[in-house]
Amino acid sequence: MAKIHSLRINNYRCIEEFDQVFNNQSFVCLIGRGDSGKSTLLQAIAAVLSPSWNYPFYDTDFYNGDTGNSIVIEVSLYDVPSDLLKESKFGLYKRILRADNQIIDYFTDERDGDKDLLTIRLAVQGDLEPKWHVVNGRESQEDIEIRANDRAKLNTFIVSDYIDRHFSWGKGSPLYSLLKRDGEE
Repeated sequence: MAKIHSLRINNYRCIEEFDQVFNNQSFVCLIGRGDSGKSTLLQAIAAVLSPSWNYPFYDTDFYNGDTGNSIVIEVSLYDVPSDLLKESKFGLYKRILRADNQIIDYFTDERDGDKDLLTIRLAVQGDLEPKWHVVNGRESQEDIEIRANDRAKLNTFIVSDYIDRHFSWGKGSPLYSLLKRDGEE
């Protein structure tokens, strides 16, 4: 199962700018008063990793309703499914996460303790059309689109208080994701 190393959010709902490195934490707890942005963080993660090709965005999703500043959500993942790291997919776009938590874009050798890292960026401009790309810090390499069926291999879902959705048989529901994963093993 893929794990989040870092999350960066710009101009999404109540968040003007957010940048957090989670390292290799297996458990993260969000604590805060009501309407402080906890759910927005979870919804941002759900959006950038969504298996849907038509994830809906609205003018109200932009920070202060300003559609002139793009929404950018970027997540760096490790323990990504191996078929996404093949050279024919996104293997040429991978980054390296060193044991000392340093991210390396240009590398010639891999050391013990290094982990492959894949960074996915979701960008939404004023036309409300979401665009997902795999990115890295290499100037010589253009970003490459990551399609919905590739994001679906990450098998992510959000558990919320809309319980009737959790037990439905549909793409993106926790029940569907868990049963699909068990069927592949």
